[in-house]
Amino acid sequence: MEVFNSTKDLRDRGYAMKDPPLTLIAYDPAGDGADNDAVVIVAREEWRRGELHDPDLAMEFIFRIHLAQRLPKDWEFPEKLAGILNLNKLALRWQRQGKQYAHVIGVETNGVGYAMASSLRKKTQAPIIGYTTVANSTDTAFKGNNISMPRLAALDNLRVQTELHKVKVAKDAIGGRDLASEMNAFVWAGKNRPEAMKGEHDDLVMACAGALWIGCKLIPPVTKQMRLDPKRGLHRAPQGSMRLN
Repeated sequence: MEVFNSTKDLRDRGYAMKDPPLTLIAYDPAGDGADNDAVVIVAREEWRRGELHDPDLAMEFIFRIHLAQRLPKDWEFPEKLAGILNLNKLALRWQRQGKQYAHVIGVETNGVGYAMASSLRKKTQAPIIGYTTVANSTDTAFKGNNISMPRLAALDNLRVQTELHKVKVAKDAIGGRDLASEMNAFVWAGKNRPEAMKGEHDDLVMACAGALWIGCKLIPPVTKQMRLDPKRGLHRAPQGSMRLN
């Protein structure tokens, strides 16, 4: 995984970032055993060469990781909720400063995550996307601000995006080294079951996989047809709409 120090390589190839990035905040609650709750912040940057009406439009996506953090085990639900709400405030500040176009919060809703998603919907206007990790290859369409995330497919998507140098760690990103360490400790534990080797963690990897899964589901042409609205969430945009709002 690369540290994203410069955009010079893309600019040298004629690309330009036309809009501020879409920020993805993903929260993965702890499962059984030694797992920790984990949260990541990933900026999905869209670099374009040419204009949207150009049939030869070239597009490049970069997922830049700004934070990858395990939450302390002794935190109770109110503390975890407060922590994510603070990240939401940070994202809103980025938006006012022009550092992002919009942000969404993804919550893995297996088990206790459902309560977190419900609480966030009541306490923030940010679109909350629930994603359910499933064991099989079923990938249902996005419906009602919820989406399925096949574990193996999501992890494979993270691997491929990383190998294509689409996933980079921002310089001085909190927890960047921890995430890289977890990725290097992933092994095959059984048929179609990649997970952390014994004594290691995979919390950050799964949260990052969730962020990229949501980010890839929102990649155009879907985003050219959908609109993000604080009250309605993700819904079909009017004809001719070209942006997230």
